[in-house]
Amino acid sequence: MEDRITYESFVLAGGKSSRMGADKGLVDFRGKKMIEHVIYSLGLSYPISIISDNQEYRQFGHNVYTDIYKNCGPLGGIHSALYNSNAGWNIVMSCDLPFVTSDFLLFLLKKIKGNLCDAIVPVHDSKVEPMCALYCKSSLPKIETLILKKELKMQAVLEKLNTIYVEVPKEKFDAGLLFRNINSPADITSPKYE
Repeated sequence: MEDRITYESFVLAGGKSSRMGADKGLVDFRGKKMIEHVIYSLGLSYPISIISDNQEYRQFGHNVYTDIYKNCGPLGGIHSALYNSNAGWNIVMSCDLPFVTSDFLLFLLKKIKGNLCDAIVPVHDSKVEPMCALYCKSSLPKIETLILKKELKMQAVLEKLNTIYVEVPKEKFDAGLLFRNINSPADITSPKYE
């Protein structure tokens, strides 16, 4: 019997959004809520869930899970995603990455085959992108241990996990655009996001 890899997708929408002044995922951007752009890019054939304490996110028709460990930043969101996942592998994306494409996510998913690791994380121009990455369900105990030790910085977390870094091929993807996140009202109206 073929060993089938299973996937689920999670959008992290639990940040404080202090620079935006409002819940980032619910801000209008190009005629839709920001999170709708991310949900669209995740529109592969896998279940999609949202990690947030804001129950307004139920309007999008997906499961909404709250952080189990509060005030632990992105790592708390990743932990909640893995805790609530029924799949071996999980796409985890921040709600403020409206330019990530389904093609890029498929490229990333192909890197799972034959790799025994905790996380698969894209890298470009020496920048690591842990908020648009793949996390293995089996890494949950390690992540919980790090949270309990208050080791929350994502760069340090990735060093503790068995992480595979994948260089984003410049001939296929414009990484500068893919990972451009929207942080403030000025970003929403900036010509560089047109």
